[in-house]
Amino acid sequence: TPILFLVIDKDDVQFNKSLYSCVYGFSAGAWTIWRPVLSSLASVVPNIVVIVTTAWLIVIAARVTNRAGDKIKWQGLMTVIATAVVYCLSVLPVGLFHILG
Repeated sequence: TPILFLVIDKDDVQFNKSLYSCVYGFSAGAWTIWRPVLSSLASVVPNIVVIVTTAWLIVIAARVTNRAGDKIKWQGLMTVIATAVVYCLSVLPVGLFHILG
């Protein structure tokens, strides 16, 4: 969150107007607390969203198939679950790297 960078230490942000880029120094003492917290949020929140929406989609699919008198298709169910699991596992190394590093 760029606003947080300016709030914590406005002198730690360097703007390069020729390249339209911004460099953050992370030299303020507050970053020792905020950096792991923000990294954890950036790693955990997307996974929680994927898990919740997967469960929600399965519940909706089960309700629709029950109303129609059919059974839920296992291929579709396994595809949704496999996609969510693969996504969560794929972002795990990057999340751990940002949290621990």
